[in-house]
Amino acid sequence: MARYILIGIIFFIGLGIAMAPAGLIIGPLNKQGPVTLVNSRGTVWQGQAELVVQGRSLGILRWSASPTRLFMAEVHADWQLDQTLSQIGGQASWDGQPSFTATGSVDAQSINEWLDPYDIYLEGDFLVDQFAARLDSSAKQLQEVDGQVHWSGGLVRFGLSGILYEQTLPPMDATFKPVDGEVRGVVKEQGQSTPLMIFSLGVPGFIKIGLTKGFTVMLRRPWPGTDPDHTVVLEVEEQFL
Repeated sequence: MARYILIGIIFFIGLGIAMAPAGLIIGPLNKQGPVTLVNSRGTVWQGQAELVVQGRSLGILRWSASPTRLFMAEVHADWQLDQTLSQIGGQASWDGQPSFTATGSVDAQSINEWLDPYDIYLEGDFLVDQFAARLDSSAKQLQEVDGQVHWSGGLVRFGLSGILYEQTLPPMDATFKPVDGEVRGVVKEQGQSTPLMIFSLGVPGFIKIGLTKGFTVMLRRPWPGTDPDHTVVLEVEEQFL
């Protein structure tokens, strides 16, 4: 009799774990930073929720986790973010530090809301190609980034000194990889070697974006002086975590 009672207890514990609602992990995750999940449905292992970053909805995040990875002290899940104009997905894991991969397409209209405070508007599509990153959550800093993002090119509107400009730009590639132990990203026109933008990490939670003289020439607003086109002539630092 005791054996059957024990089997019954194990069965109900297993059933409870299998049917654990998604909300059980949403609360702790929402305390980690500017990223929140709301309106969750399903279970911890297979569910969905609305992904909100800094008050802006990015779409519906769906996930499917592997319970067997827990026996190896690792959380692993496949994920997909569905939006009207964008489809992107990959894998996410946590083995002491969170990491993720991403592949898919993002329409420029999906990110124009983020660019509006800077008087920037883009057209075209972004293709995310095997992008991978690892985050040091305690320090709010990226440890590793590797992958590429391709932009189809198109119309760009931007404001300078209260004046609105328009320029059609060619397709571009952004390549991210570790350089001398640091995260670095370089944007170039497809088929060309001159860097147009350079991404690097600033203080924890911030990223530096350097614009080269070649980029100002492409925008038909050339930076004065005789510096070569690959010289960074303007740098801004923005928070991303």
